Amino acid sequence: MARLISEPWDAMTAAANASPNHVSSDERWTRKAREANPALSEDQAYRLGQHLKKAHYVRMGRLSARARQLARQAADELAAAEAV
Repeated sequence: MARLISEPWDAMTAAANASPNHVSSDERWTRKAREANPALSEDQAYRLGQHLKKAHYVRMGRLSARARQLARQAADELAAAEAV
């Protein structure tokens, strides 16, 4: 907590986002593609990494939409229970 208070938030998040292991890092996805198939050329690994990255964001978008839907349903059920 002391670090959060004493250091600028922008500097801390910038360092985290610049990490090669950050979810938006091309290096991360290229490394995952190479782990799945070490025989890939550099270009093939990069393209497969981009495909994996896009699939990840599509999956997270669907999960996010489902979570919002469930939250709306729960709020509606609570409102209906309070109305009774």
